[in-house]
Amino acid sequence: MKIEMLSKKILMTNVDQDTVNQTLANRQVKDLEDGLQYYSALNGGCAVVVTEDLAGFYYSTIPILNCRDFLEEYLY
Repeated sequence: MKIEMLSKKILMTNVDQDTVNQTLANRQVKDLEDGLQYYSALNGGCAVVVTEDLAGFYYSTIPILNCRDFLEEYLY
């Protein structure tokens, strides 16, 4: 199953109170969901965020990739 294969290759993170607090404290974050994803990824030690909303992460300090670019770079 493709989802099973993918789940073995990626790290999944949590959203906790610290993640929410960091998101709310960053005035650059305009979209709460994007901010939660971003700080969850940072706190989880992720090397990249995978999203189709590349423009929403303009403040990121780690690479932001769409699904196609992620698959091309990390799985093939």
